[in-house]
Amino acid sequence: MDKVGKPLVFPKDTDSVLFGISSFADLSITNQYGYPVPGLILRDASLIENDRELADSTRGQFAIIRDFLLGNGVRGDYWQQQSEKRVGLGLPWMDTHSTEVLLVDVDSNRVVKTCKSIRVAHVTISVDTNDFSRTFKP
Repeated sequence: MDKVGKPLVFPKDTDSVLFGISSFADLSITNQYGYPVPGLILRDASLIENDRELADSTRGQFAIIRDFLLGNGVRGDYWQQQSEKRVGLGLPWMDTHSTEVLLVDVDSNRVVKTCKSIRVAHVTISVDTNDFSRTFKP
C-alpha cells in the first residue's frame, strides 16, 4: 500500500486507520521534562472505512495511522467532532509511545507519488465540514 508507483489500497490490517486529508503539519509539544514530543496535525480529515470509500474519495493526500490505540483514538475524535459539527482543530490525541504514520500523496488515478513514514506520539485533526452530514455506523 505504501509503494511509490503502485495504486493505494485500503489497509487490510485491523490496527490501521485511514484518513483522506487536505494537508498535514508537523507539531511538537513539550513534555513535563522540557523534551519535544513529535506529533502531527491533519487538516480537513475524512475517515475512510472501506475500499468503496477510498475509490470514491477525491483526495490527493492520505494519512495511515498504523497503531490500534492511536488510530482508534483519532477515529473517536473524528466522530466526536463530526457529531458536534465542530469546525477547526480539536484536542490532540496522545499516546505513551511513538507510532508510525504514513503520509501518502497520490495522483488522479490513485497511484502513489510519494510516501513518507514518520513517528508521532500525538495527532490533532480538524474534520472536513463535508462530513458533517455523515451517519455514524457502529
